[in-house]
Amino acid sequence: MPFATPLALFGLLFVPAVIAMYLLKLRRDEAVVPSTLLWARLVADVEANAPWQRLRRSLLLLLQLLLVVILAFLAARPFLERPAGLARDIVLVIDTSASMAATDVLPNRLEAVKTVAIEALRELPTGGKVTVIAADRSARIVANETADLGRVRQAIASIGGTATTGDLGDALELASKLARRSGDAQVLVATDGALARAVTARVAAPVTVLPVGRERKNQAIVALAVRTGASGLTQSAFVSVANLDLAEARRRIEVYGDGALLEARDVLIEAQARSDIVVDDITNGGERHVDVIEVRLTAGEAAVEGSPADQL
Repeated sequence: MPFATPLALFGLLFVPAVIAMYLLKLRRDEAVVPSTLLWARLVADVEANAPWQRLRRSLLLLLQLLLVVILAFLAARPFLERPAGLARDIVLVIDTSASMAATDVLPNRLEAVKTVAIEALRELPTGGKVTVIAADRSARIVANETADLGRVRQAIASIGGTATTGDLGDALELASKLARRSGDAQVLVATDGALARAVTARVAAPVTVLPVGRERKNQAIVALAVRTGASGLTQSAFVSVANLDLAEARRRIEVYGDGALLEARDVLIEAQARSDIVVDDITNGGERHVDVIEVRLTAGEAAVEGSPADQL
């Protein structure tokens, strides 16, 4: 058994000290007795009080020795080592931002992290409860303090990805409030770590990160809006692209109308920033408006090596 403060075990040296005090305690003063009938008792007392005599049974001595041993062990603070497991109550935060759609892990980061989270919950103690939070720029609870792991798995499976940048601030603040209500809580954060801004929230519980993804070199289309002109023939497309990487990235935006490539632009996006592009006068051969507008984000000719288009 290990001890937090093993030096406190030196307190056990008081055990022989207590015994020595009993062995060396002084004799009683001589006394004159009126009858020889009391001599036997007097002799017994003298023998017991003589130094280095065999100890007689003494309840007080046993209690004192037991007290010394208990105090020494309490001061040494013994503890048991066991494999790290989960706390009784778990708050699971799952990142659903646009970067979780990357396919560097199959089928994508979001589905992969769901599997990791479900596997981690196998260590939940009996009677433990789980709260599941889906997080992007905001947070929403999809399962609230339930002990039914089947329901928890269904809630995790129902979580879908979003087209927003990663921001776990609100989710961690909510997780902290939920964890504070429990005396034994732990926060699990399932994310690829591609966040638009650093997390500054203080969580009132131990936090364990369940990482997913091999790289953070991700860019994503986070907004697309189409407006038809007054003539009814031309259209304009507004495209917003987010760079979740810690370095700037050059990407190509391709605009398709009814399956045909209409325009392609190379854009330079600053690190952890967004770039907005407007494509005007979108028509189908100048004769009619386009029924289906599709925007693709590709690596482009000047893309950084190691960032293939299929990761975007």
